[in-house]
Amino acid sequence: MKKWVATLIALSTSGMVSLPVLSDTMTLDQCLETAFQKNLGLASKQLSSQGKRSTANAALLGMLPSLSMSASASDTVYNSVGGSKPDSYSSSLTLSQTVYQGNYLWSNWKKAELAKDQADLETVRQGRQLTQEIKAAWYAYLESIHKHKEAIEALERLKQHEKNAVAFYQEGRYWRNEVLQAQVEVARGEQKLIEAENTRTLARSTLNQLLRRPLNTELEPLGELAWTPMIWTDLDEANDFALENRSDLHKSKLNKRIGKLTEQTTAYSYYPKVTLSSSMTMSADNLSHEDSTTTGKVMLSASWTPWEWGKTGEELAAARQTTESYNLAYDELVESVMLEVQKAFLTAVEADKKVKVLKKALEQSVENYRVNQVRYREQLGTATDVLDAQDLLTSTRNDYIGALSSYLTALASMDLAVGQKSGADALIKNTEVEQEGLIGGLKKIVEPLGSE
Repeated sequence: MKKWVATLIALSTSGMVSLPVLSDTMTLDQCLETAFQKNLGLASKQLSSQGKRSTANAALLGMLPSLSMSASASDTVYNSVGGSKPDSYSSSLTLSQTVYQGNYLWSNWKKAELAKDQADLETVRQGRQLTQEIKAAWYAYLESIHKHKEAIEALERLKQHEKNAVAFYQEGRYWRNEVLQAQVEVARGEQKLIEAENTRTLARSTLNQLLRRPLNTELEPLGELAWTPMIWTDLDEANDFALENRSDLHKSKLNKRIGKLTEQTTAYSYYPKVTLSSSMTMSADNLSHEDSTTTGKVMLSASWTPWEWGKTGEELAAARQTTESYNLAYDELVESVMLEVQKAFLTAVEADKKVKVLKKALEQSVENYRVNQVRYREQLGTATDVLDAQDLLTSTRNDYIGALSSYLTALASMDLAVGQKSGADALIKNTEVEQEGLIGGLKKIVEPLGSE
């Protein structure tokens, strides 16, 4: 018993609750890596990001000249004048380029680029949320393991007390009711152990679900519930950091830019469209084009729709209203982010203070249990005193374990609230390899040609 008490005091005063190193283990980093690889939500966001990138590239390539080919064959089957005409065959090759349409093509490409950036930011947000969920499930699983271990140790203490009560009763030092009371407490301890086992199983299943593993797969975590200092000591600094790093805020800013570009493309639809084309046509009376006639043409064409009963004006008004709604949505999101950061900050501070208070309380409950054990053996205390001390020790230790888990989870929530980078951010960087060749060269040429 003295050895157990000494071990408990050492654990409670170390600032952490350590797990034994077991075989077939996974660390928190390994869980995160597995989740990043297998999570369907994150994979969906990545595919969406890749699709937006292709759309932006298509819009960029749409600014280049287009090359088209055509061929035709005709045969006169009836001629009222009489006589016959030979078959006619022709083939043509046409190169065309839009040379003017306001700044429509550039604005349309830029909108697609910004939409791609938004998709990347959504992927980042999804990854950061997944990181917070994995950490919360990880700490909850560690908490359940430690509480299960405490339930086992509490039951052992109750059984030891039952043995002592029986021995003292047989010696005639105590009444039989103390034996009965001890046996009832053992039964309660067994019930609590069953509850702790179920809690541990459910916590493991929750973590396995996030890792996309079968729910009942064994998982032995290699880690600890260890107190770490909170890096944010000033709420204003946390708010400033969130304004600079929250991906959803950046996405909302891009909405405002997209709104302005939509206004431009809507206005440019009223502009005339000027197209320059060059064609080469070969005509002959035979399919092999022997003795064919070749004709080359260069044509500059313009089209303009000056009147549509105010349709363009209404579309432009709608685009401006949408832009204004984006501005209001951004302001509202900023306020929501500030509230989220404040809530996460206060929760983390509260959890930190709770850990420190319960650490001291755990030391006192360990000593209280030891004193009541001694008093009971010396017939200076009752079984009720020992059992009360036992309940106090178990509940305080569970509270301390829960407080550590809650504090670490609060830190993970704080990281999410301020937009702290996670391992998922690297997924975007890996896809943002500088494009070479045609696409990369075109971007360098086209980018300075327009303005938002």
